Amino acid sequence: MIRRIAPLILVIILIPILIAEPLLAATPPQASFIYYPDPPLVNITITFDASASKPGGTNATLINYQWDFGDGSPKVDTPNNLTTHLFTTANDYAVTLNVTNNQGSWNSTSRTVRIYALNLTVATSKAKYERSDVASVNGTFMWVPGNYPVMEG
Repeated sequence: MIRRIAPLILVIILIPILIAEPLLAATPPQASFIYYPDPPLVNITITFDASASKPGGTNATLINYQWDFGDGSPKVDTPNNLTTHLFTTANDYAVTLNVTNNQGSWNSTSRTVRIYALNLTVATSKAKYERSDVASVNGTFMWVPGNYPVMEG
């Protein structure tokens, strides 16, 4: 009798473990990112940070971060959660992050990143200057990027 009970107890203990482990391992990662500086400007390096992404799964780790910046540049694959990019044209770009964990599961997220142009207008006292002329420029710098507040200085 003892021999028959022992294998039965072992089976009863192992069945929930064998069922639960694949279910936990199949949990996909969660992709998430922020960027700075905000607001981002044309020809200024933007840092993209995916450190808030979650690996999912039991004992999972994120092993690849793939970035598509939506501007026609090649996709960037990196094992690091930080990367940088420089946009050369003011526009709205759909930036996509795809994360992959060491169990082969992946997840992606996209968000629109608006890149602003920095326009600077300078008014001077003369319309035309010769090579020997000295120009003195006085004025106020104003920048109005969409819905952000005006900055002066």
